[in-house]
Amino acid sequence: MDSRNGDLLAQVATVPRNWLYNFFRINNEWLAWLNRAIELKVSDNWLEANTRQAIGDVQRFRDDNDAALASYNAALALFQHVGSRLGEANTRQAIGDVQQFRKDNDAALASYNAALALFQLVGDRLGEANTRQAIGDVQRFRDDNDAALASYNAALALFQHVGSRLGEANTRRALGLLELENGNIERAMQFLEQAVNLHHQIGSEYSVAVDYWYFAVALDEKGMVAEAKRCAEIAAPIFEKMGLPYAERMREILGAP
Repeated sequence: MDSRNGDLLAQVATVPRNWLYNFFRINNEWLAWLNRAIELKVSDNWLEANTRQAIGDVQRFRDDNDAALASYNAALALFQHVGSRLGEANTRQAIGDVQQFRKDNDAALASYNAALALFQLVGDRLGEANTRQAIGDVQRFRDDNDAALASYNAALALFQHVGSRLGEANTRRALGLLELENGNIERAMQFLEQAVNLHHQIGSEYSVAVDYWYFAVALDEKGMVAEAKRCAEIAAPIFEKMGLPYAERMREILGAP
């Protein structure tokens, strides 16, 4: 009976996945459901793998990265056991995200490249695009800008191919930040405008604020105070309206209390 209850709870708890529970910030409730499913025993290995991966997602959102890595590695072993290459690819990408956040760039690149090979093997072009963008991020953080440019352009082509405007917008923002680092200010601002327009098209006000947040910070660090303030003036009220702490950095740039 416990196994059947565990299976049912796992099925219910993994349906919303990140988008619903993370959006409403009810991670504690979601984590309780997921952990209860594991306690009740999940009879299906694939379902247990998804449950453990979801637990890792919540732990990562809570910045509990050691626990997230443990959950992801447990999920990875299960996906490998049942032969789910897509599950393995998604989990390796998630592990790479944690490693990148911890600035363990060599490990992150290894995880992303392993995920990339699996996404290509199963023909998941969206997964490949997201992974190529993540690889570009690591390369940019390592100041390997030529490699980052190649990765971003490969990701951009794939996002356009599958019709992912969100992915395309995020990649154009990344390309803009790369151009900014290379001192190509006009080109950087063109990419920012493109990213903002795409995020407006899909109705993501949050993403628009993120676009301007990243540019405000990058411009401020380059000493381009007026340009940084113009971006911060747009991002700050959006984040304030949403009650998100990112507004604090924008207020610092604006010189507001």
